[in-house]
Amino acid sequence: MLAVRGAKVVIIGRPDAKIEIDSVEAAKNDMLEAGVNETDLLTIVADLCDSETPRQIVNETIEKFGKLDILINSAGFVSTDPALRGINCPIEHFDIMMNIHCKAVILLVQAATAHLVATKGSIVNVSFMISMAFMNQIHAYYAAAKAAQDHITVQMAGHLIKEGVRVNSVLPGIAATNIAASSGLKPIVGEVAKEFIQTPYCVPIGRIATVADIAKVVVFLADSSQSGYVTGARIPVDGGAHLMNVQASVERK
Repeated sequence: MLAVRGAKVVIIGRPDAKIEIDSVEAAKNDMLEAGVNETDLLTIVADLCDSETPRQIVNETIEKFGKLDILINSAGFVSTDPALRGINCPIEHFDIMMNIHCKAVILLVQAATAHLVATKGSIVNVSFMISMAFMNQIHAYYAAAKAAQDHITVQMAGHLIKEGVRVNSVLPGIAATNIAASSGLKPIVGEVAKEFIQTPYCVPIGRIATVADIAKVVVFLADSSQSGYVTGARIPVDGGAHLMNVQASVERK
């Protein structure tokens, strides 16, 4: 959506992409098929948990395009091991969750700040509804990391708005994205989605989110001509689930 609106886009992907549709080349091909000029795209394969990676990404971006207007932190990871549930997970798993969902976000923002200040740009962090305070009996560390990311988003917003840079966050609920497939969860996605839809109050809008549902909000927040008076916001894109999670929890019991 950004690319077809004229943005020059840098796509960062993980080096251990488990499925073809999760690769940077697949994302690039989607954009080319949509009519985007190849010269307006840059792909980088890198490990965001490596503390040197964020500066490398920003440097390559500036070398290619000369400036930076928008930073979108959308990398995510969930556990595929059914034994890693709740607080029974080894503490090393907590470190992984914090590194990718919080530390990498901070380091990317730090590396990009000077360039974003120069363009009066914007930052959009992609969180998840699980960051809100309700009991999750599976991905406890993931929930904690996303909650930390949400608070970092608010602190970044307060700090960087003084320099003319807006920072906001999008909180999807259950959505039809590649994260489930790339994390090894594809076989159960349909089953989980069906259960969510059928559980009273769980997703009031009656369907799971599409990639486009989320992207539209990301594009809105990234575009200062549309959202120039919005900063520090955390916008749920979850079909109303954030309004109903307590009731849903009671119903499920």
